[in-house]
Amino acid sequence: SHLLDKPPAEKYHCDMNILLVSDAPLDESEIGYKAQNIAMELLKHEHTVTVISFEYTRNDTHPFNAKNILFNTDSIPFEIPVYEKCRYSNTLYHNLSSENIKIIREKLGNEIDKITHMYGFDAIVFSHTIPFFILKNRPEIPTFVMAEIDEANLINEAGLPDYIKIHNYEFSLIYSDTYSLKTVTGLFENEVKIFKWGGYYNRSIYRYHEEDFTDILNEYEFPQGKNIILPPLNLTKREINCFVETARLFRIFKYDTNFIIIANDDTTKLEEDIPDLKVIHPKNRFHTAVLYNNSTAAVIPAEMPSPSSVIFELVASGVKVLTKQHDFMSKFKIPRLFTVNNLDSKELAQGIIEMLDSPEFTKEELKDVKRYSFQDSFTDFLKIIEEHI
Repeated sequence: SHLLDKPPAEKYHCDMNILLVSDAPLDESEIGYKAQNIAMELLKHEHTVTVISFEYTRNDTHPFNAKNILFNTDSIPFEIPVYEKCRYSNTLYHNLSSENIKIIREKLGNEIDKITHMYGFDAIVFSHTIPFFILKNRPEIPTFVMAEIDEANLINEAGLPDYIKIHNYEFSLIYSDTYSLKTVTGLFENEVKIFKWGGYYNRSIYRYHEEDFTDILNEYEFPQGKNIILPPLNLTKREINCFVETARLFRIFKYDTNFIIIANDDTTKLEEDIPDLKVIHPKNRFHTAVLYNNSTAAVIPAEMPSPSSVIFELVASGVKVLTKQHDFMSKFKIPRLFTVNNLDSKELAQGIIEMLDSPEFTKEELKDVKRYSFQDSFTDFLKIIEEHI
């Protein structure tokens, strides 16, 4: 009743109790870190937050409530399903049997029902659409589902598994890029409420450092000079080889450059010794951020669109980016973003030369990119949630 005594603008300062569902480990996946970052921003705004995550081992070290659904146990005896093969799982959603989905459906649905009755959430936010689709019953609270590129790539390549249930329940879709929006909304028979959120990356992790982290750079024997990096993405062997072949070709040009593969798993290694090319395995995301901030340019030889957060994280760190042209990127204002039409070593080498010869970032450009950080755009996210509670 106290809300009725306040003018409408002030209602956005009321405490909320939010449930987030992350279908990935919180500390080993991009979507897991995204869930953490959203949770931390909610806490900063004095809201209460609980996170359900898919995990291998229980992790309760976070400052928010954490509820973990454990895989490779008697309860769920198979790998965490993912949208792109990664270091903690090679099982795509399309690899799961209908029996596997039934287990997840029951376990996730029961967990949501149990803690919803226990904590009385005001709203629930799903990090992907498919976990929402596999539920048998819609949560009886305002529900928000986030469209993501990794999921959209899988849907575009293989469609939806037959056992996924497309609910006609009322829910709201939150998207960041038009590629994912177009893919996901094409699945619905009825119109859904759609909201755009511009939070692409978390500045508190991938921040633009002015400091000199010499000890970390020395630990990885990170070279000085013009460093061209391959960022840690779930790329195919062909895409990684494309970067390797470009590094090999680039030796004929008169540029003092180093090519570095920043790997997201310990198995990535070179099959042969190539001068000025090495592989680095960062211990954590902070070390990756330091490597970014000491790099000149990045090459992303991905056939399918890469997570837009990676591009923003690189550019916000002062790194020029070369990638394949995808339509959705034209919607963003990203300085020093270079594109090619085809992924071959000659075209990529020419693109690298263009990057190296281009001007450095201005402070105004870096400031402009930071408009897309979680911190700078989180108020918009809160308004989307609050206006529907």
